[in-house]
Amino acid sequence: MRAARMTATTAAFNLRPLGSTPIHTVRFKQFVLSISLVVALFAVFATQSSSAQSVTLTPEQQQMLEQLPPEQRRQVLQQIERLQRDGGNESELSSLAEEPVSPPRAGGVGVDDDTRPPEEVRAESNSRLVIDLILNQFLTDEERDEFESDPVLQRISGSRYYELDDAGVLHLPGLSPIPLLGLTAGQIEQRLGAEPALDLFNVTVTILDSEFVDVIEPFGYEFFEAEDYGFEPVTTGPVPPDYVLGPGDSIRVQLYGNENSIHEIEVTRDGILNLPQLGPITVAGLPFSEFRQDIDRRVQQMLIGTQASVTMGRLRTIRVFVLGDVNRPGSFVVSSLATISSALYQSGGISRVGTLRNIQLKRNGDTVSRLDLYDLLLNGDTSSDRRLQPGDVIFVPPVGSQVSVSGAVKRPAVYETRGETSIADAIRLAGGLIPDAYPNGARVERIDGSEERKVVSLDADSPDADAMIVQAGDEISIPRILPQLEQTVELVGHVYRPGPYQWHDGMRLTDLMSSELELKPGADSNYILIRREDANTRRVSAVSANLSEALSNPGSPANVRLESRDTVYVFNLSFGRQRVVAPLLEELQLQARLGEPYREVSITGQVPAPG
Repeated sequence: MRAARMTATTAAFNLRPLGSTPIHTVRFKQFVLSISLVVALFAVFATQSSSAQSVTLTPEQQQMLEQLPPEQRRQVLQQIERLQRDGGNESELSSLAEEPVSPPRAGGVGVDDDTRPPEEVRAESNSRLVIDLILNQFLTDEERDEFESDPVLQRISGSRYYELDDAGVLHLPGLSPIPLLGLTAGQIEQRLGAEPALDLFNVTVTILDSEFVDVIEPFGYEFFEAEDYGFEPVTTGPVPPDYVLGPGDSIRVQLYGNENSIHEIEVTRDGILNLPQLGPITVAGLPFSEFRQDIDRRVQQMLIGTQASVTMGRLRTIRVFVLGDVNRPGSFVVSSLATISSALYQSGGISRVGTLRNIQLKRNGDTVSRLDLYDLLLNGDTSSDRRLQPGDVIFVPPVGSQVSVSGAVKRPAVYETRGETSIADAIRLAGGLIPDAYPNGARVERIDGSEERKVVSLDADSPDADAMIVQAGDEISIPRILPQLEQTVELVGHVYRPGPYQWHDGMRLTDLMSSELELKPGADSNYILIRREDANTRRVSAVSANLSEALSNPGSPANVRLESRDTVYVFNLSFGRQRVVAPLLEELQLQARLGEPYREVSITGQVPAPG
């Protein structure tokens, strides 16, 4: 079946004579001929018995073979020999049919530029990665115990987001730095799979498109992008009292009392309502509330003992114009209850170069109202969303000054400013700061009067943020607080309750672990490793302690004093310590300098934890 489909595909190329074909097309024809010949041989062998040991080429196949270049002819002959040697069994046919015959290239370019596979994304400086570390389902019980007792592996397992540093190095918590600069996603998977610390996982890597991640969209334009719903005017239910009557409206009048009748009458093109027994009444341009009062007054005067109930029937449609920077400018027929926003929605919304904050409603050549969509989107205020009248023009000018607000805010986006807007106002437009924002590190990147970019630093919570006025093109960035936990000590390893604990001045090892009952069975209480990081210099050091001795004699030097940011490791006697010790040794080696050499000793032989 595969051979039949491939032959049909090959025949569809309809190749021209060689003399009138460009050289790259000639080579492509030769490539197609080689594919056709191999496929034909597969079809022959698929129909022969498994004992067949030879194949005879037809004259057409022999001619096809002679037209091939020497290299491709050699490949086809080798495949024929393999078929004869292996007897053309079904499994061999399937594997050969899936072997690609590489098409020749002309001038370093493929057969067709449109058929070349897209270039793979490679890791760069500050690239974003999604790394899935899924535990292998075929692990032994010992390997599962190793995973469950290793907090480092539990911390990095699952699907997580990482960002490479400026040098393209990946920093997995608790593991040594891994350089990935220039590698594709598949190569990164192979590199991580070769890491001894990750041999318990199946690794999947996705490199995120940096342009997609970094993009900050202008705020508010997505309001018009939905196709299933919008601000369509309600055509049922009571109309508002300020609804203005006009030609085409249908009015329902019920008379009861001495006179009982129901009349549903449409306003004429002249704006006149012809009510039986009341005569013609001019209603065009009259608010519905005033019309009801006028009918009640007329009925009381002309039909004594009769009362009237007035409601609206079918509403008319009106024609308005939506012009300016909208996606579909033109003339539109809308309901008489339509407002500015619903007409904008019907016109496809505002384009990315149109303003959201100065939408003009023009009537008889005069601007009668302005709509700021930010009032609607941010505050739910519809007071400026005026109802339309026939012949109204909605005009959308170009967008005004814009600033971007990114980082630790609730709605990172590009915002349009109106009038004098301060830095604090721009941050309020973005929804304010999130809990882990670091307002003291706020930065404003702007273009100054000399057409050069500069950065202004300020505290977003200070009065300076209210006094500093933004300029068009400003980029406001609010960083997050540092991810490290302060005033904490972290306990990891073969314990029942790992995690961060509050640190206090004078805290010792027995304050963190007051009993060996807090250790899991098989824990090594005689050797505790402490990774210590100086809060000022960020230099790392290693301290060891004997927990058993510290618990038996809390006043001894074995009960070491703990410092903020310490990480206390408790090892399992059944497993090695290199997964924890090796990254720590690398950190110590990297910070070695003249006068402070790197210190390391190795031990092998009959010891529980060589290394």
